[in-house]
Amino acid sequence: LQGVEEPLQTLVFPEEEGARCVAVVKGDVAQKEDVPVRVHSECFLGDALGSTRCQCGPQLRSFIETVLGSSCHPCGILLYLQGQEGKGIGLSNKLRAYVLQDTEGLNEAEANLRLGFPPDQRKYQAARTALEFLEVKSVVLYTASPRKISFLSEFVSGVAAWCPRNQCWEAATATDA
Repeated sequence: LQGVEEPLQTLVFPEEEGARCVAVVKGDVAQKEDVPVRVHSECFLGDALGSTRCQCGPQLRSFIETVLGSSCHPCGILLYLQGQEGKGIGLSNKLRAYVLQDTEGLNEAEANLRLGFPPDQRKYQAARTALEFLEVKSVVLYTASPRKISFLSEFVSGVAAWCPRNQCWEAATATDA
């Protein structure tokens, strides 16, 4: 990865509940506590194209820079969930939701509901599988999403939410991260 000099291990886990997990692991995480973790849902527009309509790209790059690329953190895990675009509705439906947001002034949740989807239908089972395989004891979760914190708390002995220090994280709402 650009900006990361330490060796990384990449593991790909089979699809579960519509999401495949790619784990990018820095350092030894087995049996470790307070491992920095980012559970990141795929976002083609934000991650690859740099769209400013969401915080996905800045959040992903921030985690790579401040955790995976920093000597301050001896270990860390990026869990990249493929197949979760647009809160789980897919790229084409996400673009349809954008049209509703632009033409009718709806927010993301309202647009998803208008299209017949729940506001957020992302699933995190694939992230659970990866963390169990990696034998992580507890994590510091780089997110503002109460859903992610709640889900991971069900099986990881300790989940602490990361305290945002970077404006691009503070700008995200609870459903954005």
